[in-house]
Amino acid sequence: GDSALARVQEVDECHNVVLTMKGVGLRRLSQGAVVEVPVNHLDRIRGANNANLDRMKDVSDC
Repeated sequence: GDSALARVQEVDECHNVVLTMKGVGLRRLSQGAVVEVPVNHLDRIRGANNANLDRMKDVSDC
């Protein structure tokens, strides 16, 4: 399937989600991988003061 970098615009009471790709940097992703990460590993991925996350954003142009 396709992947996209999108923003959540709206969530209604039935948990239906509306996404938008209108915004700076929001786009269809032509390459890369989607990886499932256990919730208990999110802090490790973010790193101290988001250092690891910022590094991944810089390398991937996201």
